[in-house]
Amino acid sequence: MRTWQILGMLVLGAVIGFTVFGLLTWRNTTVEIVGREDALLRLAETRALFGDAVPLLDIEASGQLTRRRAGPDTEGVSPELLVVLAYRVREQRLIRVDVPFWFVKLKGPAAQFALRDTGFDLRRLGLTASDLEKQGPGLILDESRENGDRILIWTE
Repeated sequence: MRTWQILGMLVLGAVIGFTVFGLLTWRNTTVEIVGREDALLRLAETRALFGDAVPLLDIEASGQLTRRRAGPDTEGVSPELLVVLAYRVREQRLIRVDVPFWFVKLKGPAAQFALRDTGFDLRRLGLTASDLEKQGPGLILDESRENGDRILIWTE
């Protein structure tokens, strides 16, 4: 009987965990069908909010990744939100995902799953939640791809 109680509690915990994850993902993801010009204008307006700030990461056309150090004004300030804004030309989809930073730190693989449609992959970029926390709030990546896709990532 005790084994069934333990098993029941584990199942209940899993159901609650999946429900919380599903609600977070559903509530914090926006997908819009927009034309290329409108999407690129919105991305440019968002990028302008960062002024001349240089992103933490730079990806060259060859795929070479360059990583910069955090600026003195952001060190020691922990981000509260990871934001990904991505435009997929082929599907004409503008995707915005706002992930609470505590979720990125606590459940990295689940957060990665929530970001799957954006093209943002922490592992591919060699980043961890700890790296982003050390960087503090700011621009992480501004990448335009050959096929016209664009991705803008920052922490707040």
